[in-house]
Amino acid sequence: LSPSERQQAVQLSATLKTVAEALRTNTALDAAGISRLESQAMQSLSNLGWHPDYVAVRRQADLQPAQAGDAMVVLAAARLGATRLIDNLEV
Repeated sequence: LSPSERQQAVQLSATLKTVAEALRTNTALDAAGISRLESQAMQSLSNLGWHPDYVAVRRQADLQPAQAGDAMVVLAAARLGATRLIDNLEV
């Protein structure tokens, strides 16, 4: 990563935190609501100049699609410049 890309790299973690907070405050989200959060996070990264591969909310136990009440994890992979960064955050 270039020096400027290193400064921007924190945006991936910030995006995961935003999704996690939305999941915590909207505990009754259905599959469509979770899908909207994933899409919004991808769009947010794209708007910042990233090239996201995925932002996904999954069940912690087996990485299957999450449902309300599950212990969840937010997963993301995105390219910033020539570097592909991955991160996850348990909810």
